[in-house]
Amino acid sequence: MPTSSAYVARQYVHDPAWGALPEGLADWAYVPAVAVDSRDRVYVNQRGAPSIVVYSRTGELLGTWGDQFAKGAHGLQVRQEADGEYLYFTDVARHCVVKCTLDGRELWTLGEPGRVGAPGEPFNRPTSVAFTPEGDFYVSDGYGNRRVHHFDPSLRLIRSWGEEGTGPGQFSLVHHVWFDTRGGKRRLWVCDRQNNRIQIFTPEGEFIEEKTDLRRPNNTWVDPEGFLYVTELDAGLTIFDPNDRVVQKIPGGGPRVPGNIWKPHGIWGDSHGALYIAEVEDGHRIQKFNRAG
Repeated sequence: MPTSSAYVARQYVHDPAWGALPEGLADWAYVPAVAVDSRDRVYVNQRGAPSIVVYSRTGELLGTWGDQFAKGAHGLQVRQEADGEYLYFTDVARHCVVKCTLDGRELWTLGEPGRVGAPGEPFNRPTSVAFTPEGDFYVSDGYGNRRVHHFDPSLRLIRSWGEEGTGPGQFSLVHHVWFDTRGGKRRLWVCDRQNNRIQIFTPEGEFIEEKTDLRRPNNTWVDPEGFLYVTELDAGLTIFDPNDRVVQKIPGGGPRVPGNIWKPHGIWGDSHGALYIAEVEDGHRIQKFNRAG
């Protein structure tokens, strides 16, 4: 595997004591998403009730809420804005994007909950949301439409692109979006899961390049050093360096025992370098891995 000469492979150790289940919950449902705020509070989004479980960095249960996302939990994003931090959900069951406060109060909903868009129209099972520094945002849409939608900060649709296929700008399953600003770049990374690749676009939707050698890429998270982590549903994690080179593969696979990365879907990190990995299908849980090197 290609490596950067200055790169030292990261080592992670599973933390089996972190994040005990809330009282009354016998096991996790699918856990599509996890996000961490600026105070290292960890928001675990499961497809069940309660749909949001909040922990401290050290694993203490801080609260539960959000039963409205119990059926359609999929994408979760924490965003720092001028007046505070907010959570953004994409709901594949209700076909909408929802902005909430950190304690779950809904501020706006984009899309009509329960209404499936016409072909090419937002939304049909949207999967994730990503923001530019100026507040524009992109929605991957997703399981139904195979398109990307670009909105301005006032929630006005600017443009959409994508269709079913395997060529540039075509998608099989638009599963996740991430807006890249590292090193002054302005690019949109799109996980095209069933085509086993990530496509990279300009902010206007023009195709730049693709990243292959991935096995059903699900989600991304970038650390403070500019390294990008990609979860792969049929593998483990792939790490790209700030120059977009693959520098490490962390393997995954069953069975469902603590410490195995099994069906990874969502990912986020905290200020101490730990990773939180949300798993679906046969995995269906949240796991914490502390950085050891």
